[in-house]
Amino acid sequence: MSRFAKAVVNAQIKMTASYITFNLRSKFFF
Repeated sequence: MSRFAKAVVNAQIKMTASYITFNLRSKFFF
């Protein structure tokens, strides 16, 4: 895999992880 592809994959993983943690937090708060 190229360096650019790795960067894109890492960015998507980080976005998904933050999105999941945000959903979990909102579920715990409500």
